[in-house]
Amino acid sequence: MQPTAIDWADMSWNPIVGCTHNCEWCYARQIAKRLTGQHCQVFPSDELVAREKLVVPDKSLCEQFWPHLHPERLDEPLRRRKPTRIFLGSMCDMFDPHVEIEWRDQVVRVIEQTPQHRYMVFTKRPALITWAPSANLCIGVSVTGNHDRWRVSELARLQSSHYGPLAIAFEPLLGPWSWPIPEYIDWVIIGRLTGPQAAGQAWDFAWVTEIIAAAQEAGAGVFIKENVALPQAGPRQWADFGNRSKPSAQMSMVGELG
Repeated sequence: MQPTAIDWADMSWNPIVGCTHNCEWCYARQIAKRLTGQHCQVFPSDELVAREKLVVPDKSLCEQFWPHLHPERLDEPLRRRKPTRIFLGSMCDMFDPHVEIEWRDQVVRVIEQTPQHRYMVFTKRPALITWAPSANLCIGVSVTGNHDRWRVSELARLQSSHYGPLAIAFEPLLGPWSWPIPEYIDWVIIGRLTGPQAAGQAWDFAWVTEIIAAAQEAGAGVFIKENVALPQAGPRQWADFGNRSKPSAQMSMVGELG
């Protein structure tokens, strides 16, 4: 595991690397190609090369950002006793269709063996979520605006089976959100696009205030990332992010920004 600059986590854990969603703003793909790829010793099998036209034989799977398991990383949380907020899969989508179920099962076993840690995982493919309930696992979806509403709806089926928090990461937020936040959502993260790709990207702080208002109505906690400039001083976080209980009584940001 590695310390992370991500505001709401302490460490990132990447036993699986790679994603086939091909987001044009994906920071993980850039990191994998630039840094991780030169150290990765996982190369595609002949079977994988024959089956997947996008995979070439002479580059590591990190360089190609194709989903693959790093078994040597699986025990990293087991070696850390201190309770830690862990971003699971910052370099992948755990529910990518090319992530094998066996790999995910190995990850789940580690989560179950480390109840002192709080894990957070986000996906763009919520229809493929099959994990068993775990109280120390927050499952969320990545949303960029109104057109991703279906991902939030997919989380509804986890209400009765998932014991940890359910979350939405509006990150990067690329447009308005005009819908209510469902009451089964416990946490909301808001962040904007950064880096060279952000040049020329439309941005309106009204999108943020609208999401905060919707979260307040649902009683969901909110975390605003540091890359979102606030028009005036105010809190970026309400209550202990990642807990199951909803901190609606502590949310006052809408009034402060109104």
